[in-house]
Amino acid sequence: TLALPSSTSTNTTYTWTPTTTLTGKLLMVAGGGGGGGLDGGGGGAGGVVYSATASISATQQTIVVGNGGEGGDGYSSGANEKGNSGYDTSFTGLTTAVGGGAGAGQSAFSNGGSGGSGGGGTDSPSGGNPTGGTGEAGPPRQGYNGGNSTSTNDGNGAGGGGAGGAGGDSTASVGGNGGIGVDYSSEFTTTYGDSGWFASGGGGGHRSGTAGTASSGGGSSGTTNTAVTHAQKHTGGGGGGIGWDGLNQSNVKKGGDGGSGIVIFSNGSSSGGGTLAYGSSTTYQYTGSDQTIS
Repeated sequence: TLALPSSTSTNTTYTWTPTTTLTGKLLMVAGGGGGGGLDGGGGGAGGVVYSATASISATQQTIVVGNGGEGGDGYSSGANEKGNSGYDTSFTGLTTAVGGGAGAGQSAFSNGGSGGSGGGGTDSPSGGNPTGGTGEAGPPRQGYNGGNSTSTNDGNGAGGGGAGGAGGDSTASVGGNGGIGVDYSSEFTTTYGDSGWFASGGGGGHRSGTAGTASSGGGSSGTTNTAVTHAQKHTGGGGGGIGWDGLNQSNVKKGGDGGSGIVIFSNGSSSGGGTLAYGSSTTYQYTGSDQTIS
């Protein structure tokens, strides 16, 4: 039986008591990091934890599904130009999937945040080559590092790391691409995530050149001077970074939000299984092997 969930701005908590011990496939994805709001690095994807033979006992299980981190504010916001890290996803007795790292923003906060996958760095007005955040190497590996900024004060952001590969570095003319996600369509069909893909990194922004793009897995691409599309919900994708819109807009969010996380369990029979996502509010009795709760 799945009890009524409880949601906050950072996560949704479920309790589930299986009627018998279950063994099956379990996927946990944390919330992705938000992209930076000025010369923004892409947000890192949420950490991914998968087991093909997870054993779930017939006792109360607590499942927490993390939300994505918000994108950073626009020009002249200082520390707030950096995105926010995503939030963890956890399941009783199992390894926690770590939220994605924040994408960097320019104003002296130029290194990407660490997390499940690391956020992308951005250029530094004070010089140097800021680095991307570190992904959770494990074991088990949950994601990869964010990209580095390879030039100074050129308005470029690097890509956020993905669960399947590192974020791309940025240059004076090109923002870094987000790291690739991971494909679980064979295990859980294309119904879930981004047609079965999860946890790609957000693309880096660029104020004058070409912004970085995101690949399959729910991350959003960066932009040059327009507000960024948020990452896809229930994928753990990282939010894209923005270059600069030419306006002094402190305290106005410009970077893309990270995608919220998800938990999927399937034992391949009619005795138990389901999909739990951030923000769900429906009580559901598990009767199918792969049911969605939303």
